[in-house]
Amino acid sequence: MARPALIVYNPGAHGGASALDPLRVAATLRGWGFAPRLVETRGPRTLHDIRLAVRHGVSVVIGMGGDGTLHLLANALARSQTVLGVVPLGTGNDFARSLNLPLDPFQALEVIRTGRVRRVDLGRVNGHYFLNVAGVGMSSELHRLATADDKRRWGKWSYWLAFARHLAHRHALPIEIDVAPGLHAAYQVLIANGPSFGGGMRVAEEATVTEGLLDTVVVEPGWRSLLAGALAPRKTLIERLASRHVRSRRVTLRTPGPVELMLDGDRHRGRSPLQFEVVPRALRVLVPG
Repeated sequence: MARPALIVYNPGAHGGASALDPLRVAATLRGWGFAPRLVETRGPRTLHDIRLAVRHGVSVVIGMGGDGTLHLLANALARSQTVLGVVPLGTGNDFARSLNLPLDPFQALEVIRTGRVRRVDLGRVNGHYFLNVAGVGMSSELHRLATADDKRRWGKWSYWLAFARHLAHRHALPIEIDVAPGLHAAYQVLIANGPSFGGGMRVAEEATVTEGLLDTVVVEPGWRSLLAGALAPRKTLIERLASRHVRSRRVTLRTPGPVELMLDGDRHRGRSPLQFEVVPRALRVLVPG
């Protein structure tokens, strides 16, 4: 009997239909013994469709898109037995990088047939799951400044263009972090389940999606952070800028009012306190075998 599968695709992803046509993927899966159904991403409605399919016995959900598409799928599949297959078509594809998945969509599709299932951790903030990195401050501003046109034209380099724009108007966010006593303001706070964001910019080299820890990386106000970054050539960008780096299972952020969050490359609104935690082995993913 054919295995029921769901193909969730984002037609606006950076790779788009020109990289890999969803109908072609469906035909390939039928040849491999699946019974696929196509679903186009439509925000909250898509989340409902996926959860309904899971309740009706779909064994595999294949995400064709970027980290935003996979973020949606993670919130639908968390703590279920349904397996996620990843076909990266986005600008950054940082979750695929975290798992060493092929970034070529045709090679990634082959993992659906030959791969093995691996359980990975998820981050969670106030009940909402994220796969890779949550950010407050500069990161959400970068995703606002990285326009859709820039992403289509420049790909992951659009984030560097946004960073240059941000430097001219940077400002600190009033904030308190329970794992960083005495901190009252920051340009940037990243809560990382995985090692990279923004198309491969490293948050913390030792971070993995299987260790049961979150990395809290803080860039405090002032030019000292930028100067330290320039004088530490062996470190990655965020590690150069960071003034504090703490590893923990939980972290709480407090701000004077609502704040904009960046979760896996998508912008969300959050209310203080922001309570982050790691949820170990919460998602089943197909990885190279």
